[in-house]
Amino acid sequence: MEAKNFIVAIELGSSKITGVAGKKNPDGSITLLAMVKEKSTGCIRKGTVYNIEKTVQCVSNIINELKKKLNSDIAQVYVGIGGQSLRSVRNTITREFDGETVISDEIIADLAKINRKENYNDHIIQDAVVQEYKVDARYQIEPVGITCRHLESSYLNILTKKLFNRNLKSCFDSVGVNIAGQVLAPEALADVILTDVEKNIGCALIDLGYGTTTVSVYYKGLLRHLCVIPLGGNSVTRDIASLQVEESTAEGLKLRYGSAYTKVKDVPVDETISLDKDRSVEKKKFLTIVSARICEIIENVKHQISEEYLDKLAGGIILTGGGSNMKDIIPAFKNIMGVDKVRIADYVITDIKSKNIFVARDGSMNTVLGILSAGTMNCAQLEEEENILEINNEKEDAEVAEESQTALKSDSESVKEEKTVSEPVKEELEKETSEEDEEKVEEKPKKPSKFKKMFTECKHFLRTMVTEDPDENDN
Repeated sequence: MEAKNFIVAIELGSSKITGVAGKKNPDGSITLLAMVKEKSTGCIRKGTVYNIEKTVQCVSNIINELKKKLNSDIAQVYVGIGGQSLRSVRNTITREFDGETVISDEIIADLAKINRKENYNDHIIQDAVVQEYKVDARYQIEPVGITCRHLESSYLNILTKKLFNRNLKSCFDSVGVNIAGQVLAPEALADVILTDVEKNIGCALIDLGYGTTTVSVYYKGLLRHLCVIPLGGNSVTRDIASLQVEESTAEGLKLRYGSAYTKVKDVPVDETISLDKDRSVEKKKFLTIVSARICEIIENVKHQISEEYLDKLAGGIILTGGGSNMKDIIPAFKNIMGVDKVRIADYVITDIKSKNIFVARDGSMNTVLGILSAGTMNCAQLEEEENILEINNEKEDAEVAEESQTALKSDSESVKEEKTVSEPVKEELEKETSEEDEEKVEEKPKKPSKFKKMFTECKHFLRTMVTEDPDENDN
C-alpha cells in the first residue's frame, strides 16, 4: 500500500549511511515503515562528507530503495549533522542601560540577533543554546519582567563548518531531494536517550561511534558543552590491524576478544589468540593494545568535561553507540572518570513500533531514530504536489489554447467582414477581367494549320502567275 504520510531521516555515519522512514502516531509512538543501510567507509570520514560523488551514489541508492518499500515518492528528508564538523563555543552579549529598565521580550530577541551575527570565519552557527542571563549581579533563567541596569546573556553556540554544509547541500541537490531540516544529531540523540531528570540533575552523554566519540554535557535541563573527539571504535580496530591482519579480521577479533578494562597481570602468559590458521598473538599483548586505545578515548572524554561540571553529574554517565557494546566498558569509565553512576543506553526511550523491520538494540540505531523523532514535516511527495505542475501546465495550455481560439475567431471574423465589404467590387473586377479576356480571345487570330497554310501559298502563287504581264517577263 502506498504511504501518504511519513518522515524520512538520514544519518551520515562513518561506517554506514542509514535511512529510515516512519510515521508519528497520536500517542507519541513512532511506527517504522522502512529502513535501508549503505556502507559509507569510502565517502564519509569521521562523520563528514569527503567524497561527494560516492556520497551521492550511496544516498541515491537509499532514497530509491525507500521509495520502493514505501511505494511512494520522497520530496524531502531530515539529515543529521554530527561528526568532526561540530564544535561548541561560548559567547556573552552585554547591554548597559541608562537607568532602571524592565527587560522585555524585544530586548532578549535583540541580544539573540547580535549573538547570531558573531563571525566564526569558516564556521556558521547551527544552533544557539541560551545558558543563563546575568541581571545586574544575579543569574536568571527567565529574566523578562525584571528591572536592571546591566544585562548579560550567555550562549553556547553550536558551530558547523561552511564546507560541510556546502558539500551536504551539493549531495542532496544531485540526488534531487530537498533537505527538510538539518538536525543536530547529538541533541536529537539526547532527546530520545536522556530523561528530563538526568538533564536537570546533570549528566554526560557519550556516543561511542565508529570514527568519533561525541560528548554532550547537560545540567539544569540545558546543553552546557558539546565536543567531538576524532577517535572511535575504528581506532581500536586499526590498532589490532597493526598485527598484520586485515581490518575486517581485526574488527572480528575486537568484537570477540576485546575488553575495555582488563587487569593484564591476571592474564596467563601462555594464553594466545589465533589471528589466522598459521599465526597467533599473546592474549596479554592483544588486550593491552585494545585497552590502551580505549583508555586514551576515555581520558579525552574526561578532559572535555570541565571540573565545573564533573562534580555535578548526579545523573551519571550514559553510554551509547556501537562502541558501548565492548566488554567491560562500564568498569573502564568508572575507573578512569572517577564516576560511580554509569549506564548503557542500548535503545531509545521513545516507543518505536516496527513490523517486519529488524531494529538493532545495541545503541547503533539510536542516533537515526533520534533524527526521525525530531522531524515534524511530511516527507512524502503528495499527489496534490505532484499534480501542481501538471495543473499549472494544463491551465497555461488551456489559456494559450483559449487565446489561440480567440485569435483565430477574430481573424476569421475579420476575413469574413473584409469579404462582405469588398464582395461587390471583387465581383465587378472579376466580371471586367472576364470580359477583357473574352475580347482578347476574339481579337487574337487563330493559328492556321499546316495544310491550310500550304493551300494558301499555292493559291497565291497561281494568282500571281495569271495576273503577271507577258511582255514584262520577256523584257
